Amino acid sequence: MNRTLKKISAIGLSVTTAVWLSGAVMIMPALATTTDDLQAQITLLLAQIKTLQDQLKVQQPATSSYNFTRSLTVGSKGEDVSALQSILISAGYLKIDKPTAYFGSLTKAALAKYQAAKSISPAVGYFGPKTRAYVASVTVAPITTFPAGCTSAVGFSPTTGLSCAATTTFPAGCTSAVGFSPTTGLSCAATTTTPGAPVAPISGLSVSLAADNPAAGVLISSVSSAAARVPVLTLDFTAGTAGGMTITGIKFHKSGVLSDSSISSAYLVESGKVLTQYSSLSGGVVNFDGLSLNVDAGKTRKIIFAIDPSTGLSAGNTVAFTLSSVSDVTVSSGAVSGSFPLNGNVFTVTSVTRPDIAALEIVSSSVGNSVYAGTQNVLVSQWIATATNSPVNLTSVNFKVIGSATKTDIKNVVLKINGTQVGSTLTSVGSDGSAYFDLSAAPAKLNTGSSNIQVYADIMGSPSFNFALELLNSYDVYAVDTQYNVPVGV
Repeated sequence: MNRTLKKISAIGLSVTTAVWLSGAVMIMPALATTTDDLQAQITLLLAQIKTLQDQLKVQQPATSSYNFTRSLTVGSKGEDVSALQSILISAGYLKIDKPTAYFGSLTKAALAKYQAAKSISPAVGYFGPKTRAYVASVTVAPITTFPAGCTSAVGFSPTTGLSCAATTTFPAGCTSAVGFSPTTGLSCAATTTTPGAPVAPISGLSVSLAADNPAAGVLISSVSSAAARVPVLTLDFTAGTAGGMTITGIKFHKSGVLSDSSISSAYLVESGKVLTQYSSLSGGVVNFDGLSLNVDAGKTRKIIFAIDPSTGLSAGNTVAFTLSSVSDVTVSSGAVSGSFPLNGNVFTVTSVTRPDIAALEIVSSSVGNSVYAGTQNVLVSQWIATATNSPVNLTSVNFKVIGSATKTDIKNVVLKINGTQVGSTLTSVGSDGSAYFDLSAAPAKLNTGSSNIQVYADIMGSPSFNFALELLNSYDVYAVDTQYNVPVGV
């Protein structure tokens, strides 16, 4: 049986959607009637800005609601490192834009200053039992609120009819999402919403925040590279018990200080696989049109909205995404319900150096061009992956079988990295021709330099048919920077 392999190159896995992008708009005060009026307005605005700046400078001691369970030192990584860095940043000792989850020399120096200021000895930048005990002693519990009409997390709201299990937690010292905390001096807008389990309506489609909706985080954007497929909002779409529903369109509204051009791409993702790429981005609205997402009766589909930030963005700028109203979700028939708006958390742009964020390039490599039907363990595809700056963890990869060969004739598909099998053997490819390897349970580490990616399969069927196993899109490869724990572009 003949088969052909179409060669494609990596950063070269191109996206086909072209978008005309618009810049940000700043709303100005009403026009002054005279030059004197204009000057008076400017003077007033400058005075207000000065007052706010002075207020922000007077901060209470930084506090934390994070439960630290281990000691931290240079080389430590993880969520607890980010929590420690947040304390040091808010206290003014760590001069970086946002936490990086990596304990480096800057964190050590900032921690030493913090320890000295708090009379913690020795003040050497080691986050051990003494410092952990001090941080725990100044912890202020955040305030949790329940949905409208609810007084506890039990039952349903008499006001909205929705589950009371969804709770919103405000930062320490805040009772709403407005203003700044008198305890920490930080913005009260950084709320954390913990949704309850989705409840199926009798009919129609219910939309709600997923329990694992992403917390506030960072978008890494450096001069020549940036993060990719960053999850910013996760939603549950639940069909009524009376019948299934089909989603035909979704709109996400962008807020913050990032222009449309700061978003290079956007996706809908389910169970690690990209379902579709955005249709358009204009006026701060990300559109997904022409969808056909079926939700079975009484069932829920968890859909992740993810974005690619552009390179070269200004550190400190923020962005968030929202489903503003019921009209942002269209279905083929029936009604849509939910407690709108459904707000994602705030993401802040940051840049990293030494090392820069990892980059991954994948280029196809030639294999044989013919095979006898009935041959087992045939090398059907081969690629060279090159990681730079830092190693990456390959979390998933989605190959596509194209050609005249019957998809059911390609069986027992195996993925190997540098000669070692990773992931489970696929007994067959999908009806759509996809050969999707989910490695999230045990990601394959690609060290800096080159790695060999190979795909083997048993080839059945009749002769004179052809096929190719391809990577059609850059987003079909999902890899995570091991240094900063963020997905990277390919």
